[in-house]
Amino acid sequence: MAEAKTAALRRQPRNITLGVDDPVPPPAAFAIALQHVVAVTASLVYAILIAQAAGSDIGGTHGLIQVTVAVSGVTTILMCLKRGPIGCGYLCPSLGSPTYLAPSLLAAGLGGLPLVYGMLIFGSVIQVLLSRVIQRLRSLLTSEVSGVIITMVGVSLVPKGVALIAGYDEITPTAKPAESLVGLVTLAVICAVTVWGGARFRAYSILVGVAIGYLMALPLGLLAEESMTFWRAAAIFGMPAFHAPWNLRFEADLILPFAIAALVVTVKGIGVISTAQKINDQAWTTPEMGSVRGGLLANGIGCLLAGLAGGIGVAPQAGNVGLSLATGVTSRVVGIAVGGLLILLAFSPLLTAVFVIMPAPVMGAVLIYIACFVIVSGLQLVMSHTMTTRSILTIGVPLVAGLSVDFLPELYDTLPPALDSLTGSPLAFASVVAVLLNLLFRIAIWRRAALALDPKDRSNRQLSAFLAEQGAEWSLPGFLVRDATETVIEALDVALADADHSPVALELRYDQIVLEVTLRYRGPPIELPSAPPEPRALVDDPAAVARLSGFLIRQATTEVSQRQDGEENLLRLRFAS
Repeated sequence: MAEAKTAALRRQPRNITLGVDDPVPPPAAFAIALQHVVAVTASLVYAILIAQAAGSDIGGTHGLIQVTVAVSGVTTILMCLKRGPIGCGYLCPSLGSPTYLAPSLLAAGLGGLPLVYGMLIFGSVIQVLLSRVIQRLRSLLTSEVSGVIITMVGVSLVPKGVALIAGYDEITPTAKPAESLVGLVTLAVICAVTVWGGARFRAYSILVGVAIGYLMALPLGLLAEESMTFWRAAAIFGMPAFHAPWNLRFEADLILPFAIAALVVTVKGIGVISTAQKINDQAWTTPEMGSVRGGLLANGIGCLLAGLAGGIGVAPQAGNVGLSLATGVTSRVVGIAVGGLLILLAFSPLLTAVFVIMPAPVMGAVLIYIACFVIVSGLQLVMSHTMTTRSILTIGVPLVAGLSVDFLPELYDTLPPALDSLTGSPLAFASVVAVLLNLLFRIAIWRRAALALDPKDRSNRQLSAFLAEQGAEWSLPGFLVRDATETVIEALDVALADADHSPVALELRYDQIVLEVTLRYRGPPIELPSAPPEPRALVDDPAAVARLSGFLIRQATTEVSQRQDGEENLLRLRFAS
């Protein structure tokens, strides 16, 4: 029922040519999915860094990459396929995550890859548990917090993307002309196809840009000889080097870093899945929590598989959601194709090596392109509600905190290593600060108002004017005032049908997330069925009309409850903003 209702209410934006439920022809699905695979190759850098920290050779590094790609494919399919409690039902690939990088590097240095895998399993358990109680953590899910996280996801891509385009590194901290030329031309081609290619070619902008980048990089010698040698020797087909699940290690000292990383992945996942919902529904106002819970559970299972099979931590990727917005194709069919391609790649060392040897400036161009869409999407979400002093600080302070990690990293070098997964990443630091500030500023946030209604006045003008006045004073979203007004009027019609003419007390409470309306009247409780009455009953049974009203009230509210207090009934209606 909930999924049908969500699908019925979804309004596809004009810039989305193929929505989440639309079929996609196989050739187009393959081509668009290939772009998503190309777009995530930069995340393989995390696997390379972890393998190097563990002392792995090039074969071991490639094995870690293969398993990570396979796990990413399985997790992506779980994310896109909404089956029972697993999956978000949107095109939302889940791939190698930078959030787990810092604690994984620490674990790799202390105990090698077995310790990385063991602690990753611990982190996955935290993720699964958080996914089950996330509804109770609704106060974390304000548009300000989600917007900050999404914005910082895009910002966190910028330093890496620019460095890759320019060929900048610690050994040669200057821009290299050849790399810069390839990176800038690749980025220019991608942007040109996106802007002037029309709806037909916009979906293939990254493929066109990457192809041009490869063609330019080859004569300029930007493909390393060692990588080319390894690629030439790679087999067409081969099993990934799965890790033995019983060869694991755990360290109590690493519990905090991995717990923090799991929390950040969860909070980021909420923002990414919310973004996937938002770009598919122009009437979107608040996260649909069933989808969020399913997506977080799917990702937790993916991290568990990575720990058992021998990969790195995965997370929903805002970059790919941004890519789906850029291409105008958000169909979950493409997501399933992405997962299938990743699994196929994992069983082909030769094809996997093709992505591994992608020239650095080409990867950088793709990262910058995706970052543009992610940053703007986050800022749109941040500004989707009226700004208050609380919201300005909830947005501004975390952004400053996150950017300070990039601008002045030496300030955080003296902190304990256990906090590296918090302060070692602008995204992680900004996310945690945003969550903590949001919780702090929610102290004494409830705003209240009351009204005594005359039960003989059935015009509802007094009620409508009161709700409109409070909505303006409290900066409530227009849809929330409209839904609350219509539902309360419906409830009063049913409640007062058999009640006496004593006054009705109405109380409003609002906490920036939930609008709660309480009606106190002298009379019996109303029936709130979970299913509508049969159409024939509406003709034959007068009470069926009241049951239909009760059903509509239940459907229109986030939560509804009632209880008897002596001769009075208290009906409480809750609406999420």
